[in-house]
Amino acid sequence: MRRLGIFLVFIALPIFAQAELRLYMKIEGPSGFGKMVAGADVNGDGYVDVIVGSPDENSNTGAAYLYYGGDTPDTVLDKYFAGTSSEYFGNAICGCGDINGDGYEDIAIGGWAYNSYIGRVCIYYGGLDMDTNADSILMPSGMETFGYSLRSADMDGDGEKDLLVGAPYGPDGSGYGLGYIFYDFSNEKKVFQSPNSLDLMGMKVHASDLNGDDTLDLILSSIYAPAYSEQGMVLVYWGGADMDTIPDIAIVGDAGGDHLGSGIGSGDVNGDGYDDLLVGVPGKNLVYIYYGGPSFDNIPDDTLNGEGGFGTSVCGGDFTQDGYAEVIIGAPTYNSNGAVFIYLGAPTLPDTPDIALYSTVSGEEFGYFVDLIGDVNGDGFTDLAVGTGAGTAAYIYKGANDFDLPAIAVVSTPPDTTSSFGPYHVAAVITDASGISWDTLYYNYGAGFMGVSHDTIIGDTFFFTIPELDTGFTLPFDMEWYIAAADSFDPVNNVTCDPPGGASSPYTFTVIDTIKPVITYITHFEDTDSTGPFEVLINAYDPYSEVLNAWLYYIDSEVETVKIAMFPTDNPDEYSGWITVQYYPSIILYWVEVEDISGNMKRDPVDEPTPYGFHIGPYPGILLVDKDGGVEYDTFYTHALDFLGMDYYHWDCSKLGSPRYLMTKGGYDVVIWMTGDANVDIMTEEEMDTLASYLDRGGNLFVTSQYLGEVAWTTSFYSGYLHAQYYGTTSEIMLEGKDGDPIGDGDKDTILIYGTWGAQNAVSQDIVLPINGADTVYYYVSSYAPGAIRYGNDTTYKVVYFAFPFEAIGGSPYVTDTKENVLQRILSWFGYTPHYIPPRRKITEEVVLEPVRPGVISDELRLVFWLPEAMDVKIELYNALGRKVATVLEGTRERGRHEVTWNAAHRLTPGVYYVRMETDEKTQTEKVLFIR
Repeated sequence: MRRLGIFLVFIALPIFAQAELRLYMKIEGPSGFGKMVAGADVNGDGYVDVIVGSPDENSNTGAAYLYYGGDTPDTVLDKYFAGTSSEYFGNAICGCGDINGDGYEDIAIGGWAYNSYIGRVCIYYGGLDMDTNADSILMPSGMETFGYSLRSADMDGDGEKDLLVGAPYGPDGSGYGLGYIFYDFSNEKKVFQSPNSLDLMGMKVHASDLNGDDTLDLILSSIYAPAYSEQGMVLVYWGGADMDTIPDIAIVGDAGGDHLGSGIGSGDVNGDGYDDLLVGVPGKNLVYIYYGGPSFDNIPDDTLNGEGGFGTSVCGGDFTQDGYAEVIIGAPTYNSNGAVFIYLGAPTLPDTPDIALYSTVSGEEFGYFVDLIGDVNGDGFTDLAVGTGAGTAAYIYKGANDFDLPAIAVVSTPPDTTSSFGPYHVAAVITDASGISWDTLYYNYGAGFMGVSHDTIIGDTFFFTIPELDTGFTLPFDMEWYIAAADSFDPVNNVTCDPPGGASSPYTFTVIDTIKPVITYITHFEDTDSTGPFEVLINAYDPYSEVLNAWLYYIDSEVETVKIAMFPTDNPDEYSGWITVQYYPSIILYWVEVEDISGNMKRDPVDEPTPYGFHIGPYPGILLVDKDGGVEYDTFYTHALDFLGMDYYHWDCSKLGSPRYLMTKGGYDVVIWMTGDANVDIMTEEEMDTLASYLDRGGNLFVTSQYLGEVAWTTSFYSGYLHAQYYGTTSEIMLEGKDGDPIGDGDKDTILIYGTWGAQNAVSQDIVLPINGADTVYYYVSSYAPGAIRYGNDTTYKVVYFAFPFEAIGGSPYVTDTKENVLQRILSWFGYTPHYIPPRRKITEEVVLEPVRPGVISDELRLVFWLPEAMDVKIELYNALGRKVATVLEGTRERGRHEVTWNAAHRLTPGVYYVRMETDEKTQTEKVLFIR
């Protein structure tokens, strides 16, 4: 089956590009190399050898180059035939058959300008290792440019090749033009002269049986005839025993500049059994086809048209072996570089070429010469030679007869974008009438194309897998892929790619970056008396990309969240950020975030918003862990603690995440863990481990939760550390303390988890049984089931567990016990007494004006500032309009902490004021609101 309109670019082909003809030899030489190409099996090995003419070489001396054929012919020169000065040796070459009967084919090479344009033809006998000395030379006596064109053919039907020679300036320089037939390469000859002076006939010689009489006819042409009009003319002489030298058919161009006859060829194009004549007319970019037969005439039967000197060279021949001769046409100035167009023979030729060969070599005039030279690689098909008129190369293309390439239709592909590293799956339907010889999916993720064959085949559907990727890539990237397949007829040349461009225009999909950076190290601070500054170092990298940003976040002693950029250090993958000088005492919480170029963020600690933490100075005695989910039941605890005058730190898990990193420091005497009416993540496994570690260090834990038993009763922490066994739930709201218990046996030993003095959030209280040495603290009144237990002593740890919400304790304080009383007894049993917390200050080596606390005043303005050394100090007060209203202090002060009190009650009107402190080192300003 023929395919029409398929064009091939033969230079810089993509891998396995679709191509009807394969270029398998590109032979290069000096300037002018490749104007003529011929073939002959000179060494008798069964392969046609390639002879390339280089007539312009060495100041037009000229030469011919011989390259032996073979299964995989190379372009290493095997024989070199040299001309003499300025003879254009190699302008014409032909294989001659075995002239001398030694079993080796021979060659003829012309030098038309030899000896002042007399011209000559040198004949070289082939051999196993033939020499490069001419064995015979043909040469006329006068100036004829003899040898301008050559052809060999059996003109007399005796089974021996005869030599055809063109001599455009013969006889004796008159320019009529001559054509010679040297029968059996002997001196017996017949000479054909053109009818007009300056016809220059014989520029091309050819032979073919055009009239079907089983004898070859002689065809001569000149682009200058008639009489140098440049119309161009072709003369046909019927062959046979009575062949004469008078032309039987004359074909003449229509106008000057047509150059009809520049290209001459023949072959049975339409398959009717007769050779057809092909005549190029490059001046009009035409090729005329004259169908052969008994009634052969000079009226064209078909016309092909093109551009770029279309018809400069023409040849015909059946390189597909389908019984039809192909029409091969050179267009050496097409697109400035040249092209060859091929029409596959058929009863009716298509309007457009079936195959096109294009050059990408600038100005080389590819297609100046075309001919079928024989089977160079021994595959049974005659091969096509293409020469160049102004280049340095000759090209040999492999003949073939299967132009039906495999069909590929992709039916399943990876998604356009994916975060997966594979494997990726592709399916395609691949078909060909002769079967599929091989198939490959090629893929490239930046390391070059690699190939995999199919996994399975179901019917005509081929299933491929692009392997899982491991290393060697940077995200994001485009995965390129395409499928190539060859048929069974010609697995080397009949190859299809999908997409057609193969590696030059593959399919793509994008593997996006969803991989977070990796943080391998972060500075962990021990509790300290230093107020800083503190350098935080991290090691961070991205395994498939690169780190774009790193940030340090910290909640400072002002309970403000600060975000600062971290910068690379001199160490690989290390980044540095600083926590500034803080107040003493205080708690500092911090975490880091690292972002890659795709926007993927990694946090450390990973469970946002949980931070790391450390203490500056002494701990508050109590850590209140608020896991109520942001409902603000914590106010019942803070009010109770404030009422009792306790020092504590309030950790709101809804804002800060888990306190487990802070608790690892071990400085808290008591931890109160409250959950309100939350029932999800009220105590994670990691937090249980942290609490267990805290208790193992001798800590005191008060847990109050109405759902903990339901969600954690199977854990080892619940039974092993709380010493509790979950029994069920109850809706009872009245509890009674156990007689004699240090916590439950109070003045009013009954508590009501209901009423206006409580949170009123008791929904599903747990019943909890004391085990492993624990004691009951409170019973539910109606069922006498335990609702609160305690465990521990001064040598281990102490735990109090309320299986109901402590904040719900309400009722009348005149009848039942209060939260404050109950909490007082719990802390007393823990043995806790409030800590002394020193006033907050900054230990610093710089001038510091502490913020005005409180920021709202109604009488006295109290200011605290620090000096690293003795210096002059001025403190002034300005109103909101920027006008000074008072000088609070002016003078020299010593190094250290200083406190100033200024009576504002009778000096200021209500409004906003600014305190401005000026020293030799710096100026600081603080804002204050004055009210009455």
